[in-house]
Amino acid sequence: MKTVVIQTAFLGDLLLTLPLIKALKLQDPEGEIHVLARGGCGEVLQSNPEVDAVMEYDKSGNGTGLNMGASIAELRYRHFDRAVIPHKSLRSALIALLAEIPERVGFFSTLGYLMYSNSVEFPPTGHQVIRYLTLAGERGADVDRYPIVVYPSDDNYQKADNLISEIMGGKAENIAAIAPGSVWATKRWLPEYYADLASRLIKDFDYHVILTGSRDDRDLCYDIGKLLPSSGWAITAGDFSIMDTAAIYARSSFVVANDSAAGHLASAVSTPVLTIYGPTVPAFGFYPVGKQNIIVEKKDLYCRPCSKHGPRECPEGHFRCMRELTTNTVLEHIDELLENI
Repeated sequence: MKTVVIQTAFLGDLLLTLPLIKALKLQDPEGEIHVLARGGCGEVLQSNPEVDAVMEYDKSGNGTGLNMGASIAELRYRHFDRAVIPHKSLRSALIALLAEIPERVGFFSTLGYLMYSNSVEFPPTGHQVIRYLTLAGERGADVDRYPIVVYPSDDNYQKADNLISEIMGGKAENIAAIAPGSVWATKRWLPEYYADLASRLIKDFDYHVILTGSRDDRDLCYDIGKLLPSSGWAITAGDFSIMDTAAIYARSSFVVANDSAAGHLASAVSTPVLTIYGPTVPAFGFYPVGKQNIIVEKKDLYCRPCSKHGPRECPEGHFRCMRELTTNTVLEHIDELLENI
């Protein structure tokens, strides 16, 4: 069977789709699996043994991939037997329908379910990985059987090692990576808190710190950098690709991130992650999988959660969910994280 997995949501969602792809491949080892991903995200599938080909859909209109019409034409040209659509998107359902793919599998609780040939109930609870796996008929699956794994290339590792050697003093065993960004503004721990954390890691614990992220996070990282000591740190945001960053994470002792794709990327190279939660909660099912990972959050706050993704601004105006998570609290949990390694 020739299958296309259509996942054009954000990078974190694509990473959480990897177990579904693995399950589909295990069910049909001789079949082909292609992926239609959001423009700019397909790189994370490089060297993935379960994926035969990757296409990118220019969802944002910035020239990274095929437009909607070209995506439909390309899918039609490749003659797929089945489309599996974890993204609860009307547009994704429409793409599969117009591409004339005979079997279209997606979640019933979406606007596009009428365009599916087979709709599956979306589990209301549990990790998103487990929810996605129901599209492959795997209910109550063990996430350990379907790990999230990415495969940085030798070039990716060389770029990471060059940074560590030339800029960070070569102390590859003492690297802390920090990912301060998020697509959603209120998911970001305060920049001055990140600066305080990085400074203390450098001065008090002899770590070298790497501030990571996408091109959109570059200004944020530079604002944090203005508050750091004169040495002992570097910024890769905007200069390192997704898989270059994965290689950085693989060389790091641990990663500190918000509720964002960075945590999933770090976990995908088996690096412990400390995830800082603000307006969202782990019960939504999007936390990084991995036994060594730790979550830091302000529990028992009357207004949490306030949004599935995190609003642009705090609805209550106080932003206590992030302001009351101090650097000392995060450092205490980093100690716990390192003790469990």
